[in-house]
Amino acid sequence: MFHRYSPWLGALATVFLFGMAAVAQDQEPQPPPGVDVLTRGPVHEAFMTPVQGEPQPNPIAPKAPPDPIQELPPDQKPEGNNVQWIPGYWAWDDHTADYIWISGAWRDVPPGKRWVPGHWNQVQDGWQWVSGFWADAAVEQVHYLPPPPANIDNGPSAPAPDPSYIYSPGVWVYQTTGYAWRPGFWIAPRAEWVWIPAHYVWTPAGVVFVDGYWDFEIRRRGLLFAPVRFEAGIWRQPGFVYRPAWAIAADFLLDALFVRPTYGCYYFGDFFAPGYERAGFVPWYDYHVGRFAHDPIYAHYRWEHREDREWEQRYKTVYVERRDGKAPRPPHTFAQQKEYIQRIEKEKVIPGAKPFAVRDPQQAIKSVSAVTHVTKVPPTTMKMTPIPKEQIPQYHKSAQDLHNFSQQRSKAETQFRTEKPPPMHPTDKLPNTQLTLPKIQTPPPLHTPTTPALQVPMHPTPPPHVQQQFPQYHPPQPIKLSPQPHNPELEQKKEPPKKEPPKKPPM
Repeated sequence: MFHRYSPWLGALATVFLFGMAAVAQDQEPQPPPGVDVLTRGPVHEAFMTPVQGEPQPNPIAPKAPPDPIQELPPDQKPEGNNVQWIPGYWAWDDHTADYIWISGAWRDVPPGKRWVPGHWNQVQDGWQWVSGFWADAAVEQVHYLPPPPANIDNGPSAPAPDPSYIYSPGVWVYQTTGYAWRPGFWIAPRAEWVWIPAHYVWTPAGVVFVDGYWDFEIRRRGLLFAPVRFEAGIWRQPGFVYRPAWAIAADFLLDALFVRPTYGCYYFGDFFAPGYERAGFVPWYDYHVGRFAHDPIYAHYRWEHREDREWEQRYKTVYVERRDGKAPRPPHTFAQQKEYIQRIEKEKVIPGAKPFAVRDPQQAIKSVSAVTHVTKVPPTTMKMTPIPKEQIPQYHKSAQDLHNFSQQRSKAETQFRTEKPPPMHPTDKLPNTQLTLPKIQTPPPLHTPTTPALQVPMHPTPPPHVQQQFPQYHPPQPIKLSPQPHNPELEQKKEPPKKEPPKKPPM
């Protein structure tokens, strides 16, 4: 929801809490006027981003995005090892030919990582989104590299040690003077952890290498909030502040999850119509990082349900029936969701182009409940912790710091591209450009969580037949030119220029 507030940070705490305190627990919360909560759209890329076998730029939007809005997190957060607030951003919606706001998210940060936010980059034909990524927390600079050669992964070179193992595809890694091929290998899955294989992220100044790492499975990553559409210009009103309040249900997310590779992000919600398949939407269970590697999230859940032979088929059945109009599709907005639930309760039908009769109202309500108010998140699903009011300005400041860093990144990459043409081929000279990462202060943990912290798995060790040809990535060292010390004894005396003999006049 949004409120009007004094721009002074010291006055934020009391005013920001007013909206949440005004929500009565015994009445259904409603979005404020001018805010349309969406139950479909892009997933915040800090929460989950599809791994791509080869880096590629995102499509171009025809008009400039608005300035980032003032956004605050809810006054309660999920428990976790290191839960931080990652602010939202504008995303281009080609369905309505306009921008929508991707609400911020509570994110349990992957161990040893830090978030590098994306940004909008102006190009000749419009504006292009440059994706964010998880960088190593220990590094101080991000290095830009030439694009790697075409991926040559041909699948595993040896049988899996166990049928439950997951294949991590091969990747090119930069080695001082050029690229070397790192073969793929099998890894042992871990409960509640997802292995994210090594990959590259495209930027206007070159590509960025992200080595493989362990991330939390979806239910442990934090809390994802629904995107919203604002009435024109409402965010420009003095004192406007938006506070996300409608969380996306984890069960609904997996029932309606898609990958759109050309846009470099996941989508959730009703993208079941046949036209969306032609527009590049791929069901999450059918997306592959390469020819031989599944989407990491799907690979994890397939392993988690390895004893259930019908697990994958159930997702495929839901998709096909919704695509062919044989099953009801999810609502598109919170207002539609409310209408669906009312019709189910009163008439036992799910509305749509073709109304569907309901046999089990509770199950039907669950199937159409894409979002729920943050105060209504079941404790059995996620344990929430109230945030002390004195910490709210701290979260606001850390979010502003990330927004500022996003702008700094945009300016730096534009400068790199202007001063040095970005490398276009793997054999191009290393640009020797790097982005210095700022130190962003985040609020300290509230208290010891009641849920025990997960032990981070060890980085997977390649098998012996791969280790001998397993190049490690080492960030390139920038070239530093130091002035030579002044030594008169080593200086050569300059000889006076020789005089040329006078030319003879022509006879």
